Amino acid sequence: MPRSSARKKTHSVDILLPIVLFLIFSVSAISVMLFAASVYKREVAAAEENYDTRTSLEYLTEKVHRSDASGAVSAGFFGDIPALILDDAASEGKYCTCIYCLDGSLMELFMKKGADVDPHAGTVILPLKDFRAELLRDRLLRLTCTGADGQTQSALIALMSGK
Repeated sequence: MPRSSARKKTHSVDILLPIVLFLIFSVSAISVMLFAASVYKREVAAAEENYDTRTSLEYLTEKVHRSDASGAVSAGFFGDIPALILDDAASEGKYCTCIYCLDGSLMELFMKKGADVDPHAGTVILPLKDFRAELLRDRLLRLTCTGADGQTQSALIALMSGK
């Protein structure tokens, strides 16, 4: 008889140990998934917050690179609004593109140089609280965008053509 009671104890431990290990593994796996989901949620929220400013800077950087010719890129004013002014190379300096911020939007307007045009006539690109372009040195341009959420980001662009 002593043999059968020893077998029963061993048998119940053999069943109980895998169940306990499975429960520990399950709890660990669920904890890791919940942690990963919270990290992912934070990253998505941060990316959505910065979308407008990052996209604006990327758009502006591409516009500057496409217009980068001798003296074609400048920081100035469109009326009394700070603007990035890109001369159109194909028109031999007769037309330009003005990019500026008005009423909470980044705007773009292709126009004849020196024409008296209403700033509201521009095309809305993206929502943006503020935009600044400044020529730091002869061939270094800083673009600064402030999103609707108040976050500010800047980009420095080296102009490849000289004046």
